Amino acid sequence: MTHVEKKAGKSKLRFEETKAEDPPSYNDALRFPDKLFKSDRHTFTCLKAIFGIFCGFFTGGLLFVLLIYSFGFALDIAGYISIGVTALACLGLALSVHVRCIVVLMIPSLFTGRGRVAILAVIFGLLLSGPIKNISINTSEVSRSMACSTELFQNQSHTLRQQLQVPIEKITDALDKHAKDIKEIGKQIDRAIKPIKDALVAVRNGVQKVSGALDTASQECDRMMNSVYSDCTRELSNAYNKCRETLRRATKWVPGLRITEVCKILDINQVCVILKPSFVCSPVKALDKAAKKLADFAVNLVKDIDKWFQFNIIKKSQNDKVYNATKTAKEFIAEIEKALTDKKITFTYIVEIMSKLLALSLLLLLTQSFFYLKNYLAKDEFDNIYITSQFKGYDSETREKGQQGVLPLQKKEKKLYTDSTSFMMSPKERSQSLMGISQLLLHVLLSALIVFLNYVLFYILFLVNRYGQVNVEVTGKSKINLKVRGGQMAALINSFINNINIENTYEASYNTTVCLPSPTPPDATDIPVLCSAYAAAFLLVLLQAYGARCNRKICAFYYPEQEKERITFLQKKILYNRKGRHTFIKQHVTSIKNQKIAEQRMSVKQMLSAICPCFKVEKTDLKFCMNCGANQGSSHTLQKCKNTNCTSTYCSECFNDCGHTCPICRK
Repeated sequence: MTHVEKKAGKSKLRFEETKAEDPPSYNDALRFPDKLFKSDRHTFTCLKAIFGIFCGFFTGGLLFVLLIYSFGFALDIAGYISIGVTALACLGLALSVHVRCIVVLMIPSLFTGRGRVAILAVIFGLLLSGPIKNISINTSEVSRSMACSTELFQNQSHTLRQQLQVPIEKITDALDKHAKDIKEIGKQIDRAIKPIKDALVAVRNGVQKVSGALDTASQECDRMMNSVYSDCTRELSNAYNKCRETLRRATKWVPGLRITEVCKILDINQVCVILKPSFVCSPVKALDKAAKKLADFAVNLVKDIDKWFQFNIIKKSQNDKVYNATKTAKEFIAEIEKALTDKKITFTYIVEIMSKLLALSLLLLLTQSFFYLKNYLAKDEFDNIYITSQFKGYDSETREKGQQGVLPLQKKEKKLYTDSTSFMMSPKERSQSLMGISQLLLHVLLSALIVFLNYVLFYILFLVNRYGQVNVEVTGKSKINLKVRGGQMAALINSFINNINIENTYEASYNTTVCLPSPTPPDATDIPVLCSAYAAAFLLVLLQAYGARCNRKICAFYYPEQEKERITFLQKKILYNRKGRHTFIKQHVTSIKNQKIAEQRMSVKQMLSAICPCFKVEKTDLKFCMNCGANQGSSHTLQKCKNTNCTSTYCSECFNDCGHTCPICRK
């Protein structure tokens, strides 16, 4: 057991061990908490083992709750993991001091970066189950509203098209109703003009017979007259030739007498012309041509009459139901649901994996605690930066023995080491806290953006639901009344279009109320819960430095002999660094002095004074610390070197660190 004795402003470490074979009166005098927490680690082992088992059960129960509510594990998986961890924890806490120390080290580790990661993981889970889930629900509501609007528009368009189709269907029904009557009228017309058609057909047939007889007579006339004409021309030609021959012989006896002209009376062109068939048979041919024309006229007349009174009713009805839509409402809804389902499955899968991986932060805390203890026991320089009350007591004992101490620390040493007895943070701890706060602020901005998007989406959908209630009604009336005035043809046409008196009223209503989105409002507790969680995270960042101090104190509680060795090592390290710094300080101070002199020589004022005497300034003394560079001011009091030939100045802290002697003048 470790005891700390305090004497007249100083503390002294004294390590004593209370063995298990101590008298019973001593053991009975200790209270129960003292037996657990203030006794040597090798005493009261049975009591500590029982307490360790209870702590193991508590650890398993706490882990079970965290796995279910913070990391989203299934109940059975969380149970199996918790049972295994509980068994190992009970066994380790009951039998091993190392396990006890590691488990206790996990508590202050929550105040370090690993603890901040763990609480940020919890915040991420809150965002997933709160704002992000609500954004997903409202996004699905938007898709449902779009699909509903598409389906409503398609249904109303189909209804309006059906209403506009009613007049056409009525006209078609009216035409079908009178089709039989029209056909009966056609049959009566056919029966009425049938005698005329028959008479004309008979005339046509008679004319064709007469035309045939005349054609035969014309051909016979041509045959007979051609024979007569041939005989006439032959006999007359012989007579004409004989006449000319006889008279030509007579002219021999009576010269100068022209009697051959007498034979011209026998010229066939003058005598036989009346016997040509074209001359004799032309009347018969004329009658034949007239009969043919009359027959053709009769035939055409019969055709025209038949065509004029011939009719047929041809009804063609076409009702094309074509929807020129790229997608139907069902397809649109199915595609949206499929896309959202795929994205949701992927997102849920990623979130589940991340949630499970965030559970590893607990394992990281355990691993960090294990390696911290391992390095604490193996390396004296590991995390050995704390000036504790025990270190101060040991330094006082060293001074009492006439040896050199290290307290108080020098100015630059205060930046490297932390006084754990002081509530104020060291510069190193403040820089770590500022870095943690900056990282936390980035996370806060991201969460604020998610919450803002959740409220913006809800507000937009709320406005659409409130002001988007539009009811459009389309009404109209169509009327068709056909009447034909005139004579018999008008009566005929009127009989066809009789009762075609169409009057139709159509209407369509577009009510968008059923398709308006119904957004889910954000949970009012999201912001307070997130603010509380971030306040806890901010508190962890501020307590990060004190958590690191607790790590060392816990290890010192379980291993006081190791802490004594670490204190001795730290004191020797500081003394060694101070001895090695004397030469460095002398060189550093000389370099700083030369640098300041060179800067003043190369200043703008010095350069201007070298060019023009009017800019010349008086030489001023160097008013700055030659070690740390601090200028003369209210916070620093500069002291000049006692050597009259040296112009170096130092602040009071650096001058004390140098042993009230100028490093430049020191031999």
